[in-house]
Amino acid sequence: YHGLALKDEHRWRTTFVTPAFFRRRLEILARGHYRVLPLDQALRMLGEGTLPRKAAVITFDDGFYDFHRFAYPDLRKFGFPATVYQTTWYSDHQYPIFNLVLSYLFWRGSGRRLAGGPFELPGEIELSPGADHQPIVNRFLEMARLRACTPEARNEIAAEIAAQLGVDYPEIMRLRMLQ
Repeated sequence: YHGLALKDEHRWRTTFVTPAFFRRRLEILARGHYRVLPLDQALRMLGEGTLPRKAAVITFDDGFYDFHRFAYPDLRKFGFPATVYQTTWYSDHQYPIFNLVLSYLFWRGSGRRLAGGPFELPGEIELSPGADHQPIVNRFLEMARLRACTPEARNEIAAEIAAQLGVDYPEIMRLRMLQ
């Protein structure tokens, strides 16, 4: 897994699922009497050739707040272990991950135009519905790199983009989306 949707992230990226979807998966593992193992134990058993039938491992590639909010309580309820890969830099800088929040904002703002001037980018940036917005994300990442933006400055840029696009950035921060 990557993340559990706090709002609508599951509609934005297929790497996010709803908490209800995740819970149903855990129920399937429990009903099917799967043996959910810690990753290190499963790898050791696999190497030794002793991995039991119906073995499973649960991992989260991104240690987002949503893991703490939804996955951890459900995993505890079922008694299942999980491995979480945590980005320590973003633990110290508790803002949405810049490249991800940009992509999310551009998805939410599809069909709108973004004025480039406040970001020292020429003209208007059209956010066509269904388009790949990654090239636009890359332009903003490069701009932030060239400016040597602090985490706070990057968050301010994201908030300005959200304001232009009519996206509720205070809600993103309150929900701790992509953090």
